[in-house]
Amino acid sequence: MKTFIEHVLGHSPNRQKLGVFGKVAAYYGCVEAQGRGSLHCHMMVWIKGGMDPNAIRQRINELHDEEFCRRLITYLDDCIINEVPPKPPDVSEDQNPLGHPCQRFGDSCPDEEPARQLDIHNLVKECQTHRHEKTCYKYWKGPPEPKKCRFDLDPDNVKLASEIDDNGNILLRAVDGMINNYNRTILECVRCNMDVKFIASGPDAKAIMYYITDYVTKSPLSAHASYVALESAVKRLKDKEKVDTSSDSAAASLVQRCAFSMLSNQEMSAQQVASELLDLEDHFTSDRFRNLYWLQARSMVTDSASTGTVVEEAEESADSDEPSIDRLLDERTYI
Repeated sequence: MKTFIEHVLGHSPNRQKLGVFGKVAAYYGCVEAQGRGSLHCHMMVWIKGGMDPNAIRQRINELHDEEFCRRLITYLDDCIINEVPPKPPDVSEDQNPLGHPCQRFGDSCPDEEPARQLDIHNLVKECQTHRHEKTCYKYWKGPPEPKKCRFDLDPDNVKLASEIDDNGNILLRAVDGMINNYNRTILECVRCNMDVKFIASGPDAKAIMYYITDYVTKSPLSAHASYVALESAVKRLKDKEKVDTSSDSAAASLVQRCAFSMLSNQEMSAQQVASELLDLEDHFTSDRFRNLYWLQARSMVTDSASTGTVVEEAEESADSDEPSIDRLLDERTYI
């Protein structure tokens, strides 16, 4: 991931350079394990000079900047693709390299056309082509509700050219309705499935932020599994020793011990265990973060507000070495 960030995205602490999307101003990515245990990263990337969704909509709807719209569409069409590249002419199936395209890299990767074109054709077919499975319809309630893939991938979802509609919505082309969005350069480098999305509206930005936050904070155990684990922990503790729950402190102690018992019996994949043992990162970010212990902070503010000591403490700490809120923001330090 560090190599990808430095050489493909073009972001490094020492120097900035052009990456596949331009100059990167910031990024944040979290590592998650699939149901089968494989590790993958969900990442948000902020482009230097990029405009927020409201500013983009203003240029489109209020200023009617046609040149801006043309250049934006050109940029997006260059960065995001969702079609299977054509196979080079005069190439038969016998000339296809052996093995899965994701397993070929390094010296075996072709550098020149038409071999390179054949390689990207095979990569898209194997890595980016969506195949409907049960998980596609996990939220389907059954008839009479139409059965629709929750990823909105369907052979009929075809749009041959990108455009901006009358309401200022950016509608990107979809040459093949069953192909996940990808970037050609990234696909050739990482040689695995990806999904690239441009955040063009406020609702999209909120949805992505919620999606990432949910992955960062979600429990490894599902709700029903947590209840089963809790019941098992309580039973085991009661069987092992006499537990008195007649007082509040004893009850609190039982809850705490149950929580520790649950945490010590989490299911983890071999990849997650290996990542932990090797002390590999579980997230990647361009910025520094400071922990905010919310319950303690709320308690401190509540207690201080009742005595009127918040301003006094703030004034006393103004000349201290502790960083102020303004300094933290100036240093691009986020909570």
